Amino acid sequence: SLHRPKIVVGKQYRDEKISLKPGAVNETLSGPQEKVIRSLSMWKSLGHDEPTREMVAAVAGYRMSGGFATLLSTLKTPGLINYPSAGKISLGSMSLPMTEEEGARMLRGTLNGPQHQVLMALHFNTMTRQELAEKTGRQMSGGFATLLSTLKTPGLIEYPSSGLVKRSDWVNKIIGAMQ
Repeated sequence: SLHRPKIVVGKQYRDEKISLKPGAVNETLSGPQEKVIRSLSMWKSLGHDEPTREMVAAVAGYRMSGGFATLLSTLKTPGLINYPSAGKISLGSMSLPMTEEEGARMLRGTLNGPQHQVLMALHFNTMTRQELAEKTGRQMSGGFATLLSTLKTPGLIEYPSSGLVKRSDWVNKIIGAMQ
């Protein structure tokens, strides 16, 4: 099995430390903390310097909960993240430099097959939910509504008006790297 060093903020271990930003204080991160920093770095590379908590949680693999709030506080206290406005998060003293292409690939890696299929089916078009369901071989159901909500929460799709779905403009910009 692959050895992964133990990494915890504020404590010294003999195992290797990971520095995510050249010149930064050599902070160390737990696995969950690293997921949040990677999520924020990805969003920043895609032009979202202040993503919502929901966007960060979705990419980091978490649900909005008290546990996620506690995780964020472990990053806020040492200044690794900031809360620039209500519901928004930004990187503080630590970041992971990432190109737009790397960010797009990381975002693609967080999507499951059905989510990716829906994004590809929308292809710069606005369509009804029914048309989208048919185009992706799905039925209008609670499961399909849940699938769409998993794309809406991180801002990948939008509902421009009742019953209509479209891919967010910023997703259209990076979609080539996501295929």
